[in-house]
Amino acid sequence: MHPTRLKRLLVLAIWMLALFYPEVLADGPPGSPEEILVAVALDNNPGLRAQREKIDAMRLVPVQARALPDPSVELELMNFEIPKFKPWDAFSSMINLNYSQMLPAAGKRRAAGEEARREVEMEEARLAVMQSELRGQILTAAYRLTTVEQLLKIKDEIQQALEAAAQTATASYSVGRGNQADVLLAQVEITRIPIERQDLLRQRDVTLAQLDSLLGGTADRELLRRILLPEPAPLPALSDLLKDLEGKAPEIQMARTGEYIQESRVEVAKKNFKPDWMIGTGVRIRDMSMGGATFLTFRVGFTLPFMHHRDRYVPALEESLRMRDSIQSETRQTVVSSRYKLVEAYESAARSLRTFGLYRDGLLLQSRLAYESTLAAYSAQKADFNALIQVLTGFYENQSEQIMIQGDYQEARAMMGALLGHPIPDVPVTGNTNLPSHPDNTGHNDKE
Repeated sequence: MHPTRLKRLLVLAIWMLALFYPEVLADGPPGSPEEILVAVALDNNPGLRAQREKIDAMRLVPVQARALPDPSVELELMNFEIPKFKPWDAFSSMINLNYSQMLPAAGKRRAAGEEARREVEMEEARLAVMQSELRGQILTAAYRLTTVEQLLKIKDEIQQALEAAAQTATASYSVGRGNQADVLLAQVEITRIPIERQDLLRQRDVTLAQLDSLLGGTADRELLRRILLPEPAPLPALSDLLKDLEGKAPEIQMARTGEYIQESRVEVAKKNFKPDWMIGTGVRIRDMSMGGATFLTFRVGFTLPFMHHRDRYVPALEESLRMRDSIQSETRQTVVSSRYKLVEAYESAARSLRTFGLYRDGLLLQSRLAYESTLAAYSAQKADFNALIQVLTGFYENQSEQIMIQGDYQEARAMMGALLGHPIPDVPVTGNTNLPSHPDNTGHNDKE
């Protein structure tokens, strides 16, 4: 097919795709609002940008570490007459021109290059840790913001319900069926709502400021409004997550990279016991001691590290070995600490999972029925106003507790994902539609 015709067909195909499937060519990365938010943060966060630039700079170090030392050139002019200084006589008589090059002992340059390469790997591992932590912070802040927004909606609902109850109490009092205490009680409860709303609004402002800081700019408010607060889902077995932690956790990988760096430094310290060599060549022009003839010379030399064996190289090696032991201990501590953090976050999520089931299938349903029953009883003058207010506030407080439990679960899950370096995998739900209990690290089901 002719290239021009093929190009026209390609343009036509793209135009048709944009006409009938505009979402395919829409701007912005695909995925959930949370993932879009994380992607924006990974691109724009100033700390990550600085770390990437640092890595780009450090990638230029290994080739420098493996390079030979600078050679030297020496020009020697002889026969300067004293006290009658005649520099032109030196140029017209004997001249020495020498070139020399230091050659590090076998393996020194390779060891230095390996150490530099490990340093680059350390910064790359640090970048992975920063990215994982940033992802966890973004998700935590996003779910916290969504939690606050839902709590504000509940505050609006309870205020409307209390205002309706206050109107009912006022109407009953006006016809002699109630008392003034009922009206005052309703007004007191209504007055508390704006105070609680102010606390939530302050939390929202702080969380928005945190998101702006993490994103390196103003977060897309419309995108934030699209973030939902999912219900708690079953968790994988803790034992599986712990295995995954030790094999893939960014923080542990960074600690182990530190061990590799120190191993390279130990190797460099061992290589320093070997002597470096020097080779050189030179030209002696008009050598007066040899009848004015011109000669070619060669030189070979080596350093004497054994002269500083005890005061320099042995202490340096001992220092490297002790630092290696120290870093190995730090790695073990990092593994222990990461396991503890994962278990703590897992148990927090599991606790929220169980409590959510209690609220959804028990407390919330019971409080709704209690509210409806008390409202009917109050309308029939079989319950007092105080009981109605108690069950009304209790019903909405249970809704608020359920939402906060959902938020706590998602924050704990985000923390586990930050520790593991990837999102927690979903566990397929089988059987009935009720929320299943989570499997613990022994594989048994912990049912409430």
